[in-house]
Order: sequence, then structure tokens, then C-alpha cells
Amino acid sequence: MKPDVGDSFSPRALEMFQHLFVDIDEELGAQWGQRPELWYRLDGQEQLFDEEAAARWIMESIDAGFDRITHAIHRGADGIVVNLTASQERASSASV
Repeated sequence: MKPDVGDSFSPRALEMFQHLFVDIDEELGAQWGQRPELWYRLDGQEQLFDEEAAARWIMESIDAGFDRITHAIHRGADGIVVNLTASQERASSASV
């Protein structure tokens, strides 16, 4: 079940959020065979967040101008944690 994030975000943010969660689900299936309960660490913060807070953070980041959200999944003392990082891709200096 995907978190309820409402409709206050741009279509691009919603699309990127959905693609990211599909990628996470596929990676989890390959590693553990099912989707366990997850915790999320947002941009290296100490606190862990639930899925709804992570979804909101992803879309807020995209709407704030970050165009790349990366993830890394690991098993830790707190269970399975998905580390999320927002970044901006640098503009290409090459002429088109």
C-alpha cells in the first residue's frame, strides 16, 4: 500500500515518487522476497521516518527544485532502512 500524499504536489513530483517506490519495491523483492516494514532516513538525518513522511519529503524536494532522489537500502539495528538523498544535476556545459 502506498502512502496517502494528497494532490498538493506537481504531476512531476507524483510521477518521480511513484517510480522511486516501484524501484524500492523491486529491490526489496530481489533481496528479501517480500516487502518488510521500512524506515526512512532523509538526507542523512539521525531520525528515522515512516513511509508517509518519506513520500511527502520526496515530493517536496522535487517541487523545491531537486531533480534527483537516490536511495540505498540496508539492514541495521533499527530494521530495514532506506536512505534517501536529494540532489540537483549540474547543467551540462556542452553546447547542443
